[in-house]
Amino acid sequence: MIIMLIFYICLICYLIYLTIKAAIMSIKIRKYKGHTIGEIINVSEYVTYYKLNKKTLYYPTYRYIVDGITYEEDFPFCKKSPNLIQIGQEKIISFDEKKPKNFVPEGEEYVWFKRAFIGFSCILFWLLIAIYAYYKDYR
Repeated sequence: MIIMLIFYICLICYLIYLTIKAAIMSIKIRKYKGHTIGEIINVSEYVTYYKLNKKTLYYPTYRYIVDGITYEEDFPFCKKSPNLIQIGQEKIISFDEKKPKNFVPEGEEYVWFKRAFIGFSCILFWLLIAIYAYYKDYR
């Protein structure tokens, strides 16, 4: 039982770390004041297998220009359909004026917020399971 409790505590700590990181990124993105036009120049495919099902995820690479400097950066969030990302597609890019490599395409501003919300939900779920398991064995 102690091993399971330690496992749950480690899992909760890891989820807390990921959630705090996502929450901080969500706050930072809101402060991005720079705007420019970005173009998708590449779409990387990532193939994974889950429960014997093949799943392909698509990650876009954007090119955009800030103060005469061209940036080509991957966006760390994927799409599940290649129809949602097309090479040559243009989007408005919001970027950090101090570090233009940090950017977010229009319509993707809330991906970090969603990740933080999911993280908080998972933390609460696992915390409740740990409390239940603890009281179940020690009552």
